[in-house]
Amino acid sequence: MEVVASLLNSLLAEPCRLLVRSIYGRIGNFLKSQKNFIALQKDIKPLLYLRDDLRQDLNEHERQGNLPRTQVEEWLRRADELEARVNTLLSIMSASGDSCRLRYKLSRKLVKMLMELKQLTEAGSCFENMLIVIDRPKKVEHIPGPSITGQKTASLNLSRIMDLLINDKVKRIGVCGMGGVGKSTLVKNLNNELNKMLFGTTFQCYNMGYVVQRHQLEKNPNTNC
Repeated sequence: MEVVASLLNSLLAEPCRLLVRSIYGRIGNFLKSQKNFIALQKDIKPLLYLRDDLRQDLNEHERQGNLPRTQVEEWLRRADELEARVNTLLSIMSASGDSCRLRYKLSRKLVKMLMELKQLTEAGSCFENMLIVIDRPKKVEHIPGPSITGQKTASLNLSRIMDLLINDKVKRIGVCGMGGVGKSTLVKNLNNELNKMLFGTTFQCYNMGYVVQRHQLEKNPNTNC
């Protein structure tokens, strides 16, 4: 008999533990129903603000490639659907008064909706972060200037710079030299060559800047000049 009793205890222990846990969970949900009711009313508002912002900005940013239209539209659909279900649940609970039975039945739905609301808000925040981007650089514009066509040295330097641009290992290129040797002319021709290319097929982005460094020449007292 002791063996049978021990066996029965082993078999019933886990189901009883799960049953007790389930009962405690339901009681906890019921006791927190008023708190969860207030939380749902509060937490739905940021989601709706986020939804409205994403819907307003979708077309503009989708054209720029900042937002994946299909995923955002699916998220917007889910947000609309959740709003409708939340409003229905809140209306029922507001009209339920002190009906413990009804509040008990709805308490579990409250918990599920709060979890769904949290997940949906986190997913929407990822799309919102995609909107915080630096505007894409405009397409290269033609810069007026003298052509280096027919100039062997300048054309060779231009070819070398183009090779460096294509090299993924090169992150920065400097065109240096004394004043008047044709640095600006070379860079302008480089810009115009890029303008002729299909922008984006080879380069995603490049930045061009001019740096002027003034040297202060000190006179050597031992020289006559």
